[in-house]
Amino acid sequence: MADLVDRLEGAVERLVNRHRQLLTELETLREENHRLRREREETAAELDAILARIEPLIGEN
Repeated sequence: MADLVDRLEGAVERLVNRHRQLLTELETLREENHRLRREREETAAELDAILARIEPLIGEN
């Protein structure tokens, strides 16, 4: 019986550790997602500014 309890405790400990690892990964991915969204918005704004300068020149031709 003690062997079974030890094995179950080991399994629970591994699951808890894996859960902690996954939470850490989740936080890292959320931060990366936030950074990428911000970069995408900045890039879109830069492209809009470039197009705003180019469109009048294209319209003149």
